[in-house]
Amino acid sequence: MPNIVATGEVAGARGGDGMTTYRVLVPANLELINSNERLHHMVRARRTRALREWAHWQVKAQKIPKLKAITVDVVVHPGRRTRRLDPPNWSPTSKACIDGLVDAGVLPDDTGDFVKHVLFRVGERWDVARPGVELLITPAGP
Repeated sequence: MPNIVATGEVAGARGGDGMTTYRVLVPANLELINSNERLHHMVRARRTRALREWAHWQVKAQKIPKLKAITVDVVVHPGRRTRRLDPPNWSPTSKACIDGLVDAGVLPDDTGDFVKHVLFRVGERWDVARPGVELLITPAGP
């Protein structure tokens, strides 16, 4: 199991496989984007820009180094009001955050050459009204 670096900590320790996993927790005060929402294009653009800029500054603050390639686990945490949850519906949120990694210089691009896979899964229920999202970023092999 790789070592998970909590938000704000500098990656120092290594897991048993020599890889460090970086945790980027999207805060509850940011408006997330769900594929099922029928948003006006300007509202969607505003949310995308906010998520992308937030991710850019968050990875800078965490001092995540430049990586050649990554895998991303997107963990969607149901809120207390969530009855059914389809984790891949949150792909617009994760896409905006991955774009922020590129903006921050962590990755050269977000094509399949650099983002090897993105896995969506359900996490623990959070005691908040809305679902939350965290990204677990792990360096990938060549």
